[in-house]
Amino acid sequence: MRGTSIRNMFLLLVLFGGAIIVSELRFYELVPKKTLDELRSRLKKAQRFEARVKAEAAATLPPKLGADFIAEPLLPLPSSFSDVGKKTHPVENKMSVIIHHATHVPKLKPEWKITPDMKGKFFVYQPSGGWGNQRLILGWAMIAANAMNRTLILPVAAHHSNFWQNFNKHKPEDVTPMHKILDIDALSKALINGVRVSTLTIPDLEILLEHRTWLRYEKPQVLRGTTKENWWGDKFIRSQWMKKRTPDFIFWHKTSMWKCCGAELATRNWLNRHIIFHKHLKALAKLLAIPLGKFNAVHVRRNDHVGGKNSDRASPEVYYARHELGRFDKNIPLYIATDEVDHAWFDPLKNALGFKRLMFWNDLNKGILDRALERYPLAMRNDVLGFIEQLICANGVMFEGSVKSTFSFAIDFIKRHDLLRELHFQLPSRPVSMSPYQLPPGKM
Repeated sequence: MRGTSIRNMFLLLVLFGGAIIVSELRFYELVPKKTLDELRSRLKKAQRFEARVKAEAAATLPPKLGADFIAEPLLPLPSSFSDVGKKTHPVENKMSVIIHHATHVPKLKPEWKITPDMKGKFFVYQPSGGWGNQRLILGWAMIAANAMNRTLILPVAAHHSNFWQNFNKHKPEDVTPMHKILDIDALSKALINGVRVSTLTIPDLEILLEHRTWLRYEKPQVLRGTTKENWWGDKFIRSQWMKKRTPDFIFWHKTSMWKCCGAELATRNWLNRHIIFHKHLKALAKLLAIPLGKFNAVHVRRNDHVGGKNSDRASPEVYYARHELGRFDKNIPLYIATDEVDHAWFDPLKNALGFKRLMFWNDLNKGILDRALERYPLAMRNDVLGFIEQLICANGVMFEGSVKSTFSFAIDFIKRHDLLRELHFQLPSRPVSMSPYQLPPGKM
């Protein structure tokens, strides 16, 4: 009886194996060999990439950074930046490195440029909203581009606008290419087929490349027949979209990208480690924060999102209580990043609640800040100031933000991850000549 059972199991296995072989043979007959080889190659590449992502994400994080970057041995500080070039000054090397990167004008490398005849298959996505939302959408676009095994086209950054159609109405002189904001070298390391950086608005990019083949798609935001959000995982995107190899450009347009794509937590964290600001902005934040010494920071978003669940900033007293600012050391400066124009609104924090010194963006070195902002379009300067303030706030000893604010979320995310904190603030150190940089003197 037992022998019969084993024999039957063996016969079933043989029949099952034969069925697989027949189905494989039929597949081979229907699909050209060149296409099969390409699919196998892409699949292996994607599998290797996924394995590397998981391995790096699971690796032990480096030890905590210890002293805050502001506590680096940069003191005594020069009375003005004209003193930095003097060989007798004890901090010339450190200051020269920081000032070099702060005055560096980001350049677009040839391999990142978009040209009408560039070879490859590409994924284009539609940004929208303010910088916080544009950054979130970039993270989702990276998931989609990797799942499709396509090169990511990185759109320009623009000032806050509601919905995709208003984003596409920005004038060319009002937008900024991403290589002037983000570290593209770091970003490209997280993408299987790299990245190309657009210097054009989305409509102008489509005109430049109109002679190429395009597939435009609008992804539904909710599942059919329900009100549930329609999140797509990387594995689902890979199964549905990696085989769409005919068009040169796949463009998820209109509302496709909002609440779009998901991946495992380890993969998301690994991708986020590569979305970091350009060293030019990191150095600016370091330079501008030196006079603060040791400080705490808050972000108080006032001009919208102040009602209902976000009533935490109805008044300074309410914010103080809700966010337990009594934990903060009141003898050190409190840096306040805010969209509130009337800074006197915060006076109760000083007069009644005991903070010795309140600091805002207009207390930073005006000469350095103005020179840095002049490199960006007028419409983007408040946004660039926001990038610098995010970096400053993330280096406070303690930080409190505003509910439902992506600006606050980004700061908090950096502070909670030592590795991200290091990536956001490390600067390449190399000998530089101070002679090309004639920065205006500032009160230090």
